Amino acid sequence: MLLPGTISGDSSAIFQFHMMPVDLSIVGTIHSHPSPVPYPSAADTALFERHGRVHIITGKPYGKDDWNAFDHRSRKIPMEVVD
Repeated sequence: MLLPGTISGDSSAIFQFHMMPVDLSIVGTIHSHPSPVPYPSAADTALFERHGRVHIITGKPYGKDDWNAFDHRSRKIPMEVVD
């Protein structure tokens, strides 16, 4: 689900969380970093603490192995991609 009104730039994004529908099936977030470092920034950690249980970050070059999953405390968690 893409949140309406999201503003993105070269190094950051501003999410409009007030636009998120009330939907209990939403369990976390996913976003990309413009660098090859798929680890949470301080802003990501604050986001994770407030929104959801599972969070995925992907980094350049955005290949099948260029991502990590984290819990709400920014601890890396194992996650498997399945068909």
